[in-house]
Amino acid sequence: MRWLGRGVLCLGIGTVLVLGGCSSTKEGTVRGKVTYQGKPLEYGTVLFHFENGHVVGAMIGPDGTYVAQRLPTGLARLAVYAHPPVPEGFYLRNEVLPPSRDAPQLATLYAQEREPRTVSLPVRYARPEASGLSLTIGPGEQQFDIELRP
Repeated sequence: MRWLGRGVLCLGIGTVLVLGGCSSTKEGTVRGKVTYQGKPLEYGTVLFHFENGHVVGAMIGPDGTYVAQRLPTGLARLAVYAHPPVPEGFYLRNEVLPPSRDAPQLATLYAQEREPRTVSLPVRYARPEASGLSLTIGPGEQQFDIELRP
């Protein structure tokens, strides 16, 4: 009988490990390019709003590309914001880095070298319920280009 108890225990632990390992497959990654009037949106943020209230953001780079990682699967409504560029090195993988002693000098240098170009997007794109942008996110990677119009 002891071996039966151990067998059931091992089977239970194995099931938990297998099911626990499957949780990462329920996340998705979305890559894409945001354009406005046919040109790449140089800076901004794409926000994924999920039905459970969860919101995930992805920064838009100078070439209009974005990558949103570790997204829950399911329907997401999107909002897009245009804003001035974030200084290089300030964000890494959607996390704010701790300040460094060189940050003020680098920020000043960055501002002098590159004048922020922000585009004024129609207000509807800032509201996920009005943007007209939605995506059903599946596990793994997928491509979703966003074409914004006036």
